Amino acid sequence: MTPLVAILGCTGGEACPYEVTVEAAEGHANIPVLSLSGEVSGSARVDWESEDGRSGTAPEAAATEAFALYGVPSLKDFSWTLEGTDDAGGFTCSGEATNGSGGSGTPSFDVTVHDEDRVSAERYWLAVLPGTPSTLFIMDREGEVFWHLVLDEELVGSDVRFLRGTNELVYNQFAEDHRVDLGALVRLGLDGTGRAELTTPNAHHAFDELEDGTLAILAIDVRPTELYQDVVGDAVYETSWEGGETRVWSVWDALEPSPRADWDSPFYPQGKDWTHGNALVWSEARQTYMVSLGGIDTVFEVGRDGTVAGSYGSEGATPVGDAYEAFNFQHDAHFNGDRLRLTTSSAELDDQRTWGVEYELDSTAGELVEVATWGKDRQDYARVLGQLRELENGNMLMSWGSGGVMREYTPDGDVVWEVYTEASQFFGNGVMFSDFYDPWTGAHTL
Repeated sequence: MTPLVAILGCTGGEACPYEVTVEAAEGHANIPVLSLSGEVSGSARVDWESEDGRSGTAPEAAATEAFALYGVPSLKDFSWTLEGTDDAGGFTCSGEATNGSGGSGTPSFDVTVHDEDRVSAERYWLAVLPGTPSTLFIMDREGEVFWHLVLDEELVGSDVRFLRGTNELVYNQFAEDHRVDLGALVRLGLDGTGRAELTTPNAHHAFDELEDGTLAILAIDVRPTELYQDVVGDAVYETSWEGGETRVWSVWDALEPSPRADWDSPFYPQGKDWTHGNALVWSEARQTYMVSLGGIDTVFEVGRDGTVAGSYGSEGATPVGDAYEAFNFQHDAHFNGDRLRLTTSSAELDDQRTWGVEYELDSTAGELVEVATWGKDRQDYARVLGQLRELENGNMLMSWGSGGVMREYTPDGDVVWEVYTEASQFFGNGVMFSDFYDPWTGAHTL
């Protein structure tokens, strides 16, 4: 670790016997880590404030622990105060430091709209910039990056979140060249500690975590056919950090392959790119998986036992009503209550646009009825990835994935936050949160 600080003072009991150091976290020069040494006992907490008025608290923990100070702005002076109790009574230590730089590979963002009075309360965005290399990052509403991690050059990441009930990250990675199977889930502390990797064969695009800690992955399912030779479908598997996999469901259980316009693309060298699964979302409320198969404009809702609870879209049992535009190459399909939400794109090559849409089920007519849209009036287009998620205050956050832009909408449709990536980058999947130490506070679960 790199030393960052000079100690101003330490008092308490008859004497304060501890040596206090503040160093940069391993691999993250802009995350200060405070630790005590000596005959350490008891517990402590750390409050900090930066020169630009930002502040935060590392919550109470055993004084033998290292205290990572998340959210301190890069290259800013900050002061800190450690208060604790030990066998001799109470003690207080304080000091000042200049935080380090985010270092090479730090992404930058352009925030063009920020209505502080109407955005939702979530302060930070944890996400990934897919590509080679891919970059995980945390930024705030002003576009400042507080944490980032650049993956190995040959790996692509597209989805990241916090493990349930913790502030540990879990993200996916796989080879850009799909002839090479490097699929894995990785868990990691924000301070760079506790790294663990779980191999997930043939996994791609997306994963989710269930409330019991089970991990669900989307993986290709390649099978030979008489008519089309090898065809690439998709399957859902469950696994855990202890290893082992159980197949939950495969599209081969429900459909027979048929040619689509671009299934000869080289995206999957293993065969015809049939279903092109691109999202997997677990609904805690419905106890089902939503499997988005963008290649066939269809969403399947599947239980953990593999039972199909519903199917929606072009090859589903419940199509979009004729009065509305059918969804096309959708992403992030999920239910909010009884309403289906997803991102969709126009099918016309001369009018390529992407927007968010919400449907309700007309059970009498057996069709989906469009009830709301977000961003349909825009010309932004996302062929790759995309998200549509409700925030704590009811606003809607939409990412245009490869379009490189994200917007937050009020229920009235006003844009109150807008952020762009650099021209060469784009948004993968991510989550909004408010507290580095307890990111699940106020989290909107599906």
